[in-house]
Amino acid sequence: MSAPTQARWQDSVLAILDEHHVSILEFLTYTLQTHLPVHTRYRDHLRQHTHDIFDLWSEQYLSEVEGWAVKAVTETYQGELLAVTQPSAGFHFKATRASLAQLKTFSMVEMGSKL
Repeated sequence: MSAPTQARWQDSVLAILDEHHVSILEFLTYTLQTHLPVHTRYRDHLRQHTHDIFDLWSEQYLSEVEGWAVKAVTETYQGELLAVTQPSAGFHFKATRASLAQLKTFSMVEMGSKL
């Protein structure tokens, strides 16, 4: 498909979304959340090309991608750390209220061996 034809096709798709007051995010969310057989190939295609989307995004908005990645990793790490340090996990302090003395004697190796 030539560049002018492709641009007209893309503009047509965006015009349809605008006509129906649907954002690209809403369209992608709908496509990914519905489990209708007719949408399977589109979900699979998005899943298979997620890395391409992130590559394009990072080329154009590097600082935003870096910020998003750091936030995602930090939130994941904090959640996992809080989960394993709950009293129900068998440890005797809650990470959000740990004292300096408790943190000084805290051993990730010892904690790992108990899991």
